[in-house]
Parts: sequence; C-alpha cells; structure tokens
Amino acid sequence: GVPALHGEGIRRLRSLFYAYVGSGIVAGFVNDGELFLGSGGAAGELGHVTVQPDGSVCGCGNRGCLYTVASESAIIRQVKAKMREADAATPIDTAQAASLATMDITMVVEEARRGNPVVLETIREVAAWRESALRGVANRGHARAR
Repeated sequence: GVPALHGEGIRRLRSLFYAYVGSGIVAGFVNDGELFLGSGGAAGELGHVTVQPDGSVCGCGNRGCLYTVASESAIIRQVKAKMREADAATPIDTAQAASLATMDITMVVEEARRGNPVVLETIREVAAWRESALRGVANRGHARAR
C-alpha cells in the first residue's frame, strides 16, 4: 500500500515518486514538500497514460492506456490468450480449461515461479510497458521551468 506520508512527513521530503500496481496503476508525487494532485486531483492516475496509441479501448474511454497492457487484469488476460494460442495445436483437457477460466494473479505468479515460458514472456512484455511509462514520468520530473 501507499506509505503513510502526510503533513510533516511529506514536508521533510524534497521530492518523491511512488508507484503502485495492482488492480489499477497509480502514483504519488511530492515536489518541494507538497503533494502534487494536479488540476483535477488525478495527477497520480498513471494507468491512464497512453503507451499504445492504437491499443485497446480502456474503461476511461481512451485507447492504449498503460492499464490496458500492464495492470493485473491485463496480465491475466494476456496470459490466458497466449496459453489458449499455445494450446491451439494440442487439445486442452478439462482441467486446463477450468484452470484458464479461474486464473487469477496468484496463479500467474505461481506459474512464473515454475518457469512457465508463456507467463515469463508476458511478464517481460508488461515490464517493458511499465518501464516506458515510468521513464516518461522520470523524464518529466527533470524538466525545470525557466
């Protein structure tokens, strides 16, 4: 969860960027000891940064938001699709089909620990999307008004 930084705790910090990925992708920004909320209070909605302009439609109405490629639900969706594709050459038995139907992030993590190549490939792809978005945030943080 988000660190309990408020009041004096935030004022002691010169700057801080905190990102959390779970069912959503959010961030917190502290600049010169002040929590930055943005004009609409949604400065931390990192999940709605466009990373894939021709990508899937997001729940917010935009296309290609980071959320659509790098959230927990996106990871599960991608793993399921790739596993179905990989299994197209061989029939899926009932147990495999049930496993895909009930797959959650805990199962994805367990498959990654087992070295499942489909899951590991998906995680590498998701890491690249997240890295791209975080680099963009970091680069904007270096910009200074003149």
